[in-house]
Amino acid sequence: MIAIFDNKGKAIAYGAMIHAWLIKNRIGYNASRWMDIDLSKSDNANEWYIKIPPDYEVLNKGIQKAQDRLQLPTDANRFVDKLPDNWRTE
Repeated sequence: MIAIFDNKGKAIAYGAMIHAWLIKNRIGYNASRWMDIDLSKSDNANEWYIKIPPDYEVLNKGIQKAQDRLQLPTDANRFVDKLPDNWRTE
């Protein structure tokens, strides 16, 4: 699943939140960041595409406190299962 934002700041914040959540909850996760905001921007629109970890629901099941679970962003414009075909014009 991919969250689509029309606000760069909100996209950056959600990507940073995913990264911090993965560090805490996914064994062996040691990436320096979850995504590169400049590479996640659409060429055709003022939109940023942030991938939601495919295993987030499984990982959430093992987290007792609801506030510690990864939540889908309420301020995303929409969600899609895959990137639109025309998101890059290359």
